[in-house]
Amino acid sequence: MTRYPLSTVVKAVGILSITASLVTWGTDLLGIVDPCAYCRVSRSIIGILGALMLLSSASHWLLQYLTTTIAALGVVVAGTQHFNAWNEISKGHFDFSAPLYANHYLHFLMSAGALMTIVAQILLIHGLAGQPLHTTKRPA
Repeated sequence: MTRYPLSTVVKAVGILSITASLVTWGTDLLGIVDPCAYCRVSRSIIGILGALMLLSSASHWLLQYLTTTIAALGVVVAGTQHFNAWNEISKGHFDFSAPLYANHYLHFLMSAGALMTIVAQILLIHGLAGQPLHTTKRPA
């Protein structure tokens, strides 16, 4: 099994994050999905963190602080949106027989995905702090 340096994995996830952010922004701007402030903040933060993951100085303490602050906002927003869906379930307003794309199902699933993505991004970025970005020696 081939092992890739953490910096390579972080850059790959950064590119995927930017792509996901741009695609979801495209669906919003084209009117394919309804406007949602929670979704817009989450997708923007995923894209911003993705861009910061591509920087060679991502392990610098100042960038670590900046990414953590941005990620904290993203986690709060995605968590709030996800909790709102749970609140609808508790009130009995959630229709489980509705199609996947209707009745907050999509918001429920997408907010969970955003939450997991932002947490994964910040863990990867912080993982860089403990490792050099470029190693000349291969681990045994």
